[in-house]
Amino acid sequence: MAEPVFIVHLPAGVRGAGAETASRLLVSGADAFALPPPGATLKKTADHIAKALYGKIAVAFDLPPKLLHALAQRDVYLWDASEIARILFAEADEFTAGGIAEHLGFPWPSDAPLDTARSVFAAFDAALETLPLAALETICSMLRPLGGTLTDYFEMAARKLVASGRSGRSGGVGEYRMLFTGRDARYSSPPGDETAARFLEDDVIRDFFAASGPLAAALDRYEDRPGQVEMATLAASALKNGRTLLVEAGTGVGKSLAYLLPAVAYSLFSGSRVVVATNTRTLQNQLLRKDVPVLSSALGLPFRAAMLKGRRNYLCIRKFFRFLLHGPVDLADSDRLALAALIPWALSSAAGDVSENTAFLSRVSPEALLNVTGAHEDCTGRQCRWHRACFLRRARAAAHGANLVIVNYALLMAAVSEEGELLPPFDDLILDEAHNVEDAATSAFSVVVARWRLRRFIRNVAGGAYGGLISAFRSLLQSDPVGAEAAAVASRLLDEAESHVSVAEQSVQQFFAAAADILARSGSDRIRHDAASRNPELFAPLAAAARALVAAVAGIAQPLRQAVELVEPLAGRFRRLLSDDDPSAPPDEKTGWTETLRELSGHLDMAAELIHDVDFVVSAREKDCVFWLEASGEHVELWATPVDVSGMLYETLYMKKRSVIFTSATLSVSGGFDFFLRRSGAAYAEDAEAKIVPSPFDYRSQSRLLVPAFLPDPGAPEFSAAFARMLDGAVRASDGRAMVLYTSHKMLAEVSAIVRPSLEASGFEVLQQEVDGPRDAILGRFRRNLRSVLFGTASFWEGVDVKGESLSLLILAKLPFPVHTDPLVAARQEEEE
Repeated sequence: MAEPVFIVHLPAGVRGAGAETASRLLVSGADAFALPPPGATLKKTADHIAKALYGKIAVAFDLPPKLLHALAQRDVYLWDASEIARILFAEADEFTAGGIAEHLGFPWPSDAPLDTARSVFAAFDAALETLPLAALETICSMLRPLGGTLTDYFEMAARKLVASGRSGRSGGVGEYRMLFTGRDARYSSPPGDETAARFLEDDVIRDFFAASGPLAAALDRYEDRPGQVEMATLAASALKNGRTLLVEAGTGVGKSLAYLLPAVAYSLFSGSRVVVATNTRTLQNQLLRKDVPVLSSALGLPFRAAMLKGRRNYLCIRKFFRFLLHGPVDLADSDRLALAALIPWALSSAAGDVSENTAFLSRVSPEALLNVTGAHEDCTGRQCRWHRACFLRRARAAAHGANLVIVNYALLMAAVSEEGELLPPFDDLILDEAHNVEDAATSAFSVVVARWRLRRFIRNVAGGAYGGLISAFRSLLQSDPVGAEAAAVASRLLDEAESHVSVAEQSVQQFFAAAADILARSGSDRIRHDAASRNPELFAPLAAAARALVAAVAGIAQPLRQAVELVEPLAGRFRRLLSDDDPSAPPDEKTGWTETLRELSGHLDMAAELIHDVDFVVSAREKDCVFWLEASGEHVELWATPVDVSGMLYETLYMKKRSVIFTSATLSVSGGFDFFLRRSGAAYAEDAEAKIVPSPFDYRSQSRLLVPAFLPDPGAPEFSAAFARMLDGAVRASDGRAMVLYTSHKMLAEVSAIVRPSLEASGFEVLQQEVDGPRDAILGRFRRNLRSVLFGTASFWEGVDVKGESLSLLILAKLPFPVHTDPLVAARQEEEE
């Protein structure tokens, strides 16, 4: 095939490309043609390109969506490089030309963007040549219902692989799944090195962070910071002596490396693990992929670090293959594209952490995500045929053998009562972003009843893509009998459970309708209540609906439990143990007794939890909790949240650890730690030491703070329009390089709708969270394009690092403080008073 025509769109303001004030289109070599002048209408541009590309194949990089659509309408045969990269390099941070090039190690922007585009396309071919034919066939089968040029591209690649003779075995999904059978998880202990003890000494720490020290040699443009040395010595002392430490480290101190050095040194010296917990997965990734490699290079001592997340973050191999084989034929187009991105990635990923797969997460629906990731209720554990290859098991094995285990608060809090299963044993804990520890614990210890929880239970047991567990149980009774009498009794029990399914579905509707009616009658989207003070007449219908819902869920669960208890001991005589399965068994083999019974047991535990939670949030009798109903989009949720988690945190976490280090840029109030000590539970530790390490930055001379007093109140209807006018002028004054942070998606959307057209018309690139891509993708584009403005919400308020002039203007639409009408905030204020 002749070389295709390459078309590259360069946005205005891209670094290294002349930082033009207007966007440009570049077209490759001998096929180049004169483009319409800047400012030409979309129709004229599309007509011109379509005429020039007639009969040719083109590869497009970063063409605006409207132009791509217009070219498709004119039957231009075009491969979108972004779409190809989303499947072949799904773990890239972003899928613009710059993001793909940087992921592959090519400079971008370059002096010759078209040459870089050729190199990127050649990398696509190279990746396809190393991809097993079975994997490529599986991609094609997923994309085939979509049709179009993307499907053509992979179909052509499959034919080319066959013709080359380097393709591996054919066989689609059946052969593809065989590529996973050789993997295994190996458990070990953390490595030790007694000589690492010297890095816990003050003078050695000072030398390590010195301007001429090992860390300086490992980093470009290194600056030594006295605060970093001070914090590192404090952390080393706390670890050596087994004490509690609070360190407020201002922005720019370098707190991550300040605690990582003593943590690793202490682990190597003592042979025990140190767990570092963060509030966000963003900081988790930054620690493992940025800070740990730097420390490893500078330290000169071998150590292991591992990142561990909750079960739902990992691809479940068993569920993944089941979905590929038996997923719904009417799968949404976005889910097909998302699942196609999993297929080559799953073969090469060491961790199986789906947050690595940017392409998958940016497109997958919540339902499809749950169908391919781990969940406690449907995990079959050691009985799973993929137990040895399990990504979660491998992640836990890596954590078991690591000196440093990096987790997020959600997993840490979940592990409080199940430490032996979710986390390996550890005695020393570092809490980064510790100002969030109370909120994280509150979330973990809260109970929320939402429609999706109940619907998921009913769907998994009685319906869904695979017919449900009742259907699987019935099929096994027919195909693998456990004796005629037992099978007959079990069938009757299944019939009884199935008879309650429609009742349960109706009860779910009535329960949430009753909750919505309370909100409607109260004239609010949120109402606080408790058994002692609420209006009995107002809540009576909800209490009755809750009793009916509990009875309906129990009506499904009780006969299922009886059936499981009847069949389980009998099935053991007949079933073939999965550990002895023939690995070449056909891929559509029905799930066996072991897996079905294990999944049912997990869902019966889910039913018991649902019954408890519905009763708990409706009865509202627990005096240490605050209860409320809240409208969430089109649905209603019922919440129960502990008002004070300090005692629980101390008793279940801190007091069981040898040392605990809290650190953040914001722990103190007016120079004191009393509030944080009391709310976090750290006050119960008698040996707690607290220290403020100031920022090295001189904010008064290095920054300017402006407070626009002329704006209306953020709650006023006219605020968005007034804010948009101010924003437009500010962005133009700074020539882009601006980040605007909001506290709500609604306000972000309103302001963007007003200001975006005028900014884009003036050559600024507007990057809106979720609209123009996920967080990391738009951050990458923002860093590269000086004439850009980024609109973000919650996930941009922490853990964002944009160096240099790319971020010169930060605008906060509203300070992110909780409102006093929030039920939990109100309850805590009452407690303080």
